Amino acid sequence: MLVVRDDNKAIREAVSFYWPSSKQQFCIFHLMQKGIKDRKKKQKIINNAKKLYEAETREEFYSQLTIFMSIYRQYKYHPAFKYLYSHVEESTQFYGIPNEFHLSAKTTNRLERIFKEIKRRHKAFGRFPNTKSCQRWIYALIKEGLTPQYRRIKSAQDY
Repeated sequence: MLVVRDDNKAIREAVSFYWPSSKQQFCIFHLMQKGIKDRKKKQKIINNAKKLYEAETREEFYSQLTIFMSIYRQYKYHPAFKYLYSHVEESTQFYGIPNEFHLSAKTTNRLERIFKEIKRRHKAFGRFPNTKSCQRWIYALIKEGLTPQYRRIKSAQDY
């Protein structure tokens, strides 16, 4: 099992507790966003770091990482570089699953989009008579697909 998450300590600990044998993939989007605070100094590093995650294989990623590190060795102690490098192992777990899932396994953006859509649609309902009816409604939304782009996502059972 692969769980995609951000840098939230509580989520990391909960996943480790409930699914101890699962792999945890650090969200690449959040990794890059956390690194970008002082855009003048970090933007070029972050843009080049994003290209690392376009590698097809883990070996290719590490090969490009070696080149990246040699180019930016003068920034070795820069906070953005240190943060990125400290999360390399966590952010490359998606290479352990089939290539068809790489795009959706790199970030939590799709999940966050689903939550946003549920919240938007919930406003139209206002309130539910009970918890079960709300759960059924959310299940139906997710099962049927909130938007056409999510209907194209294949599940692991499709393979």
